[in-house]
Amino acid sequence: MLILAISMQSCKQEKETFWKTENITKIDNQPFHGVTSAYMDMIAQMNIHLSIDNDEIQIAYPFEKKLKISEFKSFTNSRIPSTGELLDSIYDLSVSGDTLKIKFYYNGTADKEKRFSLNLVKLQKEDYLAEVKQVKAQKSKTLNEISTVDLSTFALVKKPGYLSEQTNLLQLNPTQLADELTDNKNSFQVTSITFSLSKNNSQLKYTTIGVLNSDKVGKHVAEVSDIQFNNIEFVNNERTGEADAVIVSKAKMNNKEITTLYNFITKNLASNNMEQFGLPRLYAEGDSLGIHNFLAVTWKTKDKVIKLAIEDVPDELWDQQIDGGIALRDNYSSKDIDQVFRHYLPLIGASTVKLFIVSNDLDQTLYSKENNPGSKTWGNMYDYTFKWRALHDIWENE
Repeated sequence: MLILAISMQSCKQEKETFWKTENITKIDNQPFHGVTSAYMDMIAQMNIHLSIDNDEIQIAYPFEKKLKISEFKSFTNSRIPSTGELLDSIYDLSVSGDTLKIKFYYNGTADKEKRFSLNLVKLQKEDYLAEVKQVKAQKSKTLNEISTVDLSTFALVKKPGYLSEQTNLLQLNPTQLADELTDNKNSFQVTSITFSLSKNNSQLKYTTIGVLNSDKVGKHVAEVSDIQFNNIEFVNNERTGEADAVIVSKAKMNNKEITTLYNFITKNLASNNMEQFGLPRLYAEGDSLGIHNFLAVTWKTKDKVIKLAIEDVPDELWDQQIDGGIALRDNYSSKDIDQVFRHYLPLIGASTVKLFIVSNDLDQTLYSKENNPGSKTWGNMYDYTFKWRALHDIWENE
């Protein structure tokens, strides 16, 4: 700790000084690759602006914080789940002329050398304040552009304009990569997944793009009637440029909201084409199948499929399997699905709820034999297709 103490003394200034990010280098001046390179890009793109006044640091961007130099331990404060160790940990600050070096360990690299330096350049106060004002204004503009998509008609709407500028969106959570590496699923995040599907022996390319946990920045991104969602993703067909699916979800949706959402869907969609997954069954032979720990009800229209999925059936209900003998019998109808589902709704409590709106063409392609689940990772579209139905059902329906 002697080096740290000496370096921190050298940061003490006779007057306040102002700094902004210039670049990141490795202590041994070797290049970095892979995830390490992406992590260093993340820290550089945080575009840190700070000032030093004696033994205090005041960070003005990308977040506002004032602390003692000795308290400045990390850029992200993200910890590796298995060890509790900081993913990036600052061990030295030093000023040399017009350069401020913040040296840190990056503990996510497999390289033997884990030391890096964030290098900041000195600015005049007037220039510094002007730059801070500019970057804050851009961040505020991006936040204000996040709009609420109304899905009350269950239409396959186009993705809103704000999703076209992912670089700007990352300003709202510049440490997203650190959150992903430390399995923090509760922060605002931008999603972007590309995948391919087979159709008639040709490849169809899709891009899933969206935002998760918009409530962390004070926004909701979608609504169905009066029910608000903080997660939305669009599955865009790269050939047509259109959205072939829209997915919205919300964690810990309370039972009242779930019931209101279900009532709204059944009121606005014909119920004679309903399907289900996960509800308990009673068979004529006397066998039974208890409730699953996730449920799905599906409505099919002439051009799309709407699926309401409930992912967190409570353990006590799952253990109970069949409540009061209420279950689907052989040759059950859409009306039977509705009655049994309504019986179990009040017993579910809060749950993660996903609503899928999917074109018939994409639905049929996903369920085709050509698209065996294998090791494919299609994000929520994988959940849509294979989480709710056994693989043998796919073969039987072909």
